Amino acid sequence: MSAAAGFIIFRQTKDSAIEYLLLQTSYGQHHWTPPKGHLDGDESPLQAAERETKEEAGLDKNDLEYYDKFEEKITYEVNGKPKDVYYFLARVHNAEQKINLSDEHQNLSWSTLQGACDLVKHENTQSMDITSMFDRICSSNVTITSQQRNEPDFTYEQKHTILHDLYTTNPASFIYRFGSLLTDDELKHYFDPNADYIRQISTPNRHKICANRRFTYMQQLLANGTYFSDEAMKERSPLLYEQMIEKYNDNTNNQLVKKTADGVLADFYMEHLESMNHHERVAEEFENEERFRNEDDDDESEEDEEEEDETKYSTAERELYRQEFLAIQKEKFLNGEDSNIDYTSIDNNDNLDNIKIREHDEEEKYFDDEDPYTYDNDK
Repeated sequence: MSAAAGFIIFRQTKDSAIEYLLLQTSYGQHHWTPPKGHLDGDESPLQAAERETKEEAGLDKNDLEYYDKFEEKITYEVNGKPKDVYYFLARVHNAEQKINLSDEHQNLSWSTLQGACDLVKHENTQSMDITSMFDRICSSNVTITSQQRNEPDFTYEQKHTILHDLYTTNPASFIYRFGSLLTDDELKHYFDPNADYIRQISTPNRHKICANRRFTYMQQLLANGTYFSDEAMKERSPLLYEQMIEKYNDNTNNQLVKKTADGVLADFYMEHLESMNHHERVAEEFENEERFRNEDDDDESEEDEEEEDETKYSTAERELYRQEFLAIQKEKFLNGEDSNIDYTSIDNNDNLDNIKIREHDEEEKYFDDEDPYTYDNDK
């Protein structure tokens, strides 16, 4: 079981008001707490509280009046493990005592009892909100962390734990991997606004940069030829492929599979299984589409269907349908709808920046930001 200790420090102002010292962390959720920290080695809770208060607030025992009869221990869970925290009570001798924050904190507050409770209550609400942020990441198609082949998928709880650990220990890495999935409010409230990784991802043209990187990556996929091949697109959108490509193909010249003694039996079985899987996916997509079809679509006559089946399409017409199908697949990719793509790694990969496009965007932003009254035409 881990343990920590700290001081609840208060001061009495000139008008006899009692105010309590809280420090805001510069990492993680920027929560407010009294000065406290983990016990080191063989330290007693009081020794750890004194050391942490000196490190985090610049106050030593000469600055404080201890209340020896006050010692409170609370126990709660952190990442599913119990943690003990010991608190001691002390008053600063000088109400105007300067507080020197460490790098671990970015702000301080002298608050009334109710004000301090409100800050702590707000932190509890933040914890609930940040859980919803983790929920959204878990529900996306992004890879939380790499796994070995045949290793069972992580449970929802395991994904939450992985995200929480990364968020608290390395927020920069968290932003690099999942930043494109976060809202502007989450970036503002749950991360250090002065950090370089936040300034980079919070630029006004952030969404345009991501769009440009996806476009560049898509061009690479097109050049490679595999991802946007007919077979691959048919695998991803079997029903749409059947409606826009296969429906208009001339199959009269297709060769039948030769079932001879010289044929490879395994190849035949694999082709048969792939065909069965394809038809199953088509049927599934067809059932889903039926739910949204207008009732008027069911009034089409069988004669019209037969006439359409007998219609012959020219090569130019078939190519036109294929280009339209390809355009739909490109749009789905750019919109982040392909479930097998890790869009976070694409959106955060500055190696995908197209220099010409980036320079053009920066030039547009420069002129958009110009004060229209800065340059007046000479009279």
